[in-house]
Amino acid sequence: MKYQLHLKQFLPFLAFLLLFGSCKEEHISEEIDLVDEDMIAATKLADEYLNASKGRQGSEKAVTVLKFKDDKLYYATTADDVTSYTEVNEETITASAKPGGYVFWYCGGGLSDLDGIEFDESSQLKLVDAPEEINADKMWVIAIPEDFDEEDGMLKYDIVYNFKGNDGPPIRLDPKIKITEAD
Repeated sequence: MKYQLHLKQFLPFLAFLLLFGSCKEEHISEEIDLVDEDMIAATKLADEYLNASKGRQGSEKAVTVLKFKDDKLYYATTADDVTSYTEVNEETITASAKPGGYVFWYCGGGLSDLDGIEFDESSQLKLVDAPEEINADKMWVIAIPEDFDEEDGMLKYDIVYNFKGNDGPPIRLDPKIKITEAD
């Protein structure tokens, strides 16, 4: 009888250990999944673009990967040492760039198309060129002019995108890019 009493007391503890152990395994598998294939692919495409011309090799770059999940657009940017994805809204600064640098946008998980990067009129006047699509519906780039006046500080733009399963028109979201001091 004593043996049965101890077994009944031990069962909840055993159940707790099993539950804790399974949670720990999930945590470990989440850590393994932290390798971001989209960021790797985006950085590779950006490097290929910059290496295609001797004048751009070694240029500073900010590579922003966009992902769509749970009806929201998220981003992470290499130049800002972001270790996780953050939701994009109109107050979001998706990248920091220096004059003479490049900003890239990449269509990541959950998105079907990155249809455009469009700067508002006042921001476009501060740039030499319009954003360029360098990989159809996947990647866009803009060069920040060497003589960009950092006092202007921000560039406002629209991300025009479509997510998987959306049959409607593309969606527009308008974050910003911060221009920082040149070295």
